[in-house]
Amino acid sequence: MKPNSQRLKELTEYIDRLTRIKSGEIPDIPLYMDQVTTFMDEHLKEYKRYEDDKILTKTMINNYAKNNLLPPPEKKRYSRDHILLLVFIYYFKNVLSFTDIEELFAPLTDGHLAGEGGISLSQIYEEVFTLSGSSTSG
Repeated sequence: MKPNSQRLKELTEYIDRLTRIKSGEIPDIPLYMDQVTTFMDEHLKEYKRYEDDKILTKTMINNYAKNNLLPPPEKKRYSRDHILLLVFIYYFKNVLSFTDIEELFAPLTDGHLAGEGGISLSQIYEEVFTLSGSSTSG
């Protein structure tokens, strides 16, 4: 197993190579699951291997919630914070295990989606991509 500092460096290098969804492109209104999958497919289509591939499916979203990577939706709708977490999951699942992602997300999902934190998930999203050398605002 690699030391945490080496894993963090690799993760930062990986993030720096990505084309990112700008935080300003993420809707401020809650979306139903079909809208979430459509949004992700449209904004991450360059990552598809084949045109018919799906970036994110309903089954994947449900599995993320079952595995504590994503809090359950509110009245079947997903907030901006849910979408931010889904974007993180999408990027991180290529370099981290789901257990690592769950551990990384625990402080975020425990406090920030409940509205208890002093910093928003949007600010964390911006900070992560600023650390990697590219802005996501817009």
